[in-house]
Amino acid sequence: MDLSTVLDSKIFDSQSKRITFFGKTTSVETKTLSVTSTYTCFVYSVKLNSLFYFIQTNALGTSAGALEISPTISFSYDFTAAHKQAVLSGIIDPLKEKKISADWTFNKSCSGTNGKCVHDLSVSATYSIRTDNSVLVLGANPGILSVGITIRNNGPDNAFFTRLNITSGSLAFSKTTGSCIRTVSSDVVSGILVLSYQRTASVLGDMMLANTMCQFTVEYSLDSLTSKATSKQLQLNGIIYSNAGGVAVASDPNLQNNKFELKRTVQYSSAVSVSGQSNPDYLFYERSTEPKVAYTLTDAVLGGNRTNIVHTHMIENGGPLRVAKLLTTFTWPEATKAGLPLLYIYDIQCLPASKCTCDTANKINSLGLHVNISRTTPIDLTFPEATTILPSIVNCAGVICKSISCSISQLEPFKSVTLTASFKLWLPSLNNKLLVTNLRSLLNVNVENEPIYPNANLLSTVSTTVSVKLPVATGQGNNAVNLGAIIGGILGGIALLCIMIAVMWKAGFFKSKYGEMKRDAMRSSLRDANGDLGRSTDDLVDSPYELAIN
Repeated sequence: MDLSTVLDSKIFDSQSKRITFFGKTTSVETKTLSVTSTYTCFVYSVKLNSLFYFIQTNALGTSAGALEISPTISFSYDFTAAHKQAVLSGIIDPLKEKKISADWTFNKSCSGTNGKCVHDLSVSATYSIRTDNSVLVLGANPGILSVGITIRNNGPDNAFFTRLNITSGSLAFSKTTGSCIRTVSSDVVSGILVLSYQRTASVLGDMMLANTMCQFTVEYSLDSLTSKATSKQLQLNGIIYSNAGGVAVASDPNLQNNKFELKRTVQYSSAVSVSGQSNPDYLFYERSTEPKVAYTLTDAVLGGNRTNIVHTHMIENGGPLRVAKLLTTFTWPEATKAGLPLLYIYDIQCLPASKCTCDTANKINSLGLHVNISRTTPIDLTFPEATTILPSIVNCAGVICKSISCSISQLEPFKSVTLTASFKLWLPSLNNKLLVTNLRSLLNVNVENEPIYPNANLLSTVSTTVSVKLPVATGQGNNAVNLGAIIGGILGGIALLCIMIAVMWKAGFFKSKYGEMKRDAMRSSLRDANGDLGRSTDDLVDSPYELAIN
């Protein structure tokens, strides 16, 4: 007959068997013997599986704890295959049970009812970073987060299979340091770290004796956050527990001290900036009202190439970290209040394309006009009769605006994204003969909803001043400018000014008083030096010859 003995038969995984045969690593033993009597007795020596008690983590693959499932021994027997073939009987011994089993129990020496273990497990933690509500700003070399942890069993009973689970999300586990702790598992995807208390014991090394404590350090790499720059919050949650089983096996009378938690809002240092330019900055146009249709964007009635406007907005990441995501909104004055086209957008590009995703559905080139490709059927143009009034600076309060949303992803340090919009100034709508206005497009960059530092929304404004080109009048109509009259007036004014200067000169207006003052001084000197010469001093002063003789 074939005889088979299976230890811990309720556990199907051979690696999770809690009991093995002494001197062996297996929990199954099979032998063949010849039955010579009606009674045969077998004696086996068994032991606790030290390997299982060292590696088991979470309830043997089920929801039960390590001690919750009763250890069961099963014994089965059957005729050998050769004997069955020899006797040629398919119904040998059909009424007898060929398998028996018996349940054992673990004696845990606990003080609770029916041997239940009662233990007050507690955990506390300190951190290498601040634990207040301030924002944690991470830069290029963020280093590590060090967590100092203390676990205690405050009794009264021992705690079997003492475990500490720490959930860290995107924060990557680095290492543990401490002689009383070991790492059971670390799941990168779920961010769950399972630690086990350990003591110097050949079996049940993770049983934490009553009134003992353990101190150790767990380190996490902050680089794991900055490499992606997506997590808006750093969060650690830890819980200590006994994995011996449910409340019938073990219980903790104080669950308030079983947990610790760290929460910090995280931002990543990235100097995001915006800029923009218009081509051209100033645009002067001449409007025509014929023909009433258009085939291309370069038709003369639309101003040809002279009414093309290009607005370029640039978003730059000045580093040091990457920007994982940015949401932008591009807005421009599409039409007048009356619904007439104003800035007709016929193309938009966000480059590099691998970084941009823009929602342009039904918003670009709605009339189907192209620069170099002519339509087979023209579109009708509307020339309003009422004067189109626009403010000096056009904003969305006075016109109809339209927006396009673009998402920018994975903008590396010291790289930029450029959004370029091509417009056609729609001349048929602009019937104001003295129009001068400033048309602007805006790019709003939403930074406040992203984990970016500095955390302030950005706005790029690009403007183009457009003005009607006033013609030079050469005719004789009421509005003509008489250039001959203007030139004659200028020459006449110059002649009148010359006559006035000559009259004033003749009247002595420009005569210098310095000469008169000099002659008075000379007369006084002559009187003092020569006395009366029989002539008047005025004659002497006025006679250069006689003054020279004296």
